[in-house]
Amino acid sequence: MRSAATDLWRAGVVLAVAVALVMGAALSASASFVSQRTVALEVSSATVQAPGNVTTAGSWCWWSTFGVQLSWTPSSSPGVSGYTVRVHREGGTSSIVATVGREATSFSGVYWGGRQEHRFTVTTETTYGWTAVSPQTSPVRC
Repeated sequence: MRSAATDLWRAGVVLAVAVALVMGAALSASASFVSQRTVALEVSSATVQAPGNVTTAGSWCWWSTFGVQLSWTPSSSPGVSGYTVRVHREGGTSSIVATVGREATSFSGVYWGGRQEHRFTVTTETTYGWTAVSPQTSPVRC
């Protein structure tokens, strides 16, 4: 035979479970954790190397016709896809005169000189989109 205390205890447990279910359905669960740890981390910053020793040795001018002969040492950066040659004129204008492959170390071309100074740069182009520009050459006047 059950006692009244047992029945009361069972009713309390059922009521507690029912309240817990109702409250649990109405409230969303959340938790927050805080943890902190100090670790040593080495970060490297890669850079692209510009072509070196860009020279205009062998360039010539006849009247207003300008023959440029550029040479350079290749970039040692990984992923070089090619080089872009740009002419810089008096007055600040510039334009691309050639795009050459990754194995190239020279470029030759003939242009109208316009009786002004020309300086050249060679830009390293990479497969990952980074570039590096050489210093301008000494001026070549035509």
